[in-house]
Amino acid sequence: MKNLVQHGFLFLAFCPSLLLHAQTPDIIWKKCFGGSNIDAAYSADLTTDGGYIIAGGALSSDGDVTVNKGSFDYWIVKSDVSADLQWQKSLGGSGEETAYSIQQTADGGYIVAGYSYSNDGDVSGNHGGSDYWILKLNAAGDVEWQKCLGRIGR
Repeated sequence: MKNLVQHGFLFLAFCPSLLLHAQTPDIIWKKCFGGSNIDAAYSADLTTDGGYIIAGGALSSDGDVTVNKGSFDYWIVKSDVSADLQWQKSLGGSGEETAYSIQQTADGGYIVAGYSYSNDGDVSGNHGGSDYWILKLNAAGDVEWQKCLGRIGR
């Protein structure tokens, strides 16, 4: 019994120390992407090459954002393991688009999901108003296919 108490005491004595270390990880790098207007990331995924794929919305058309097609556009950023920009894509139409989810697919491309109010530019098949807008990108960020999911009316 005495050993159990001693082991229990040691366990409790080390737990706070472990918790403090778990709450303060070292920052390996930090990086800002974007331009002079509102740009926001909503999803990020680790890629098979050790880099990152990031998706969100961009209103900028300067800085790291090379094109804006209307209001907010899907903005996809691919970086390497050190967070250096490899490529970026603005996708959308004259209305508002924002990407909320991105994941790498088995073929090395990416599946992107969010919403769109457009029916022009990169977007086709919008049913009116806000539709889900799903994109399949290849490894270089080029659109393989896109689909608007929604219904006519409210």
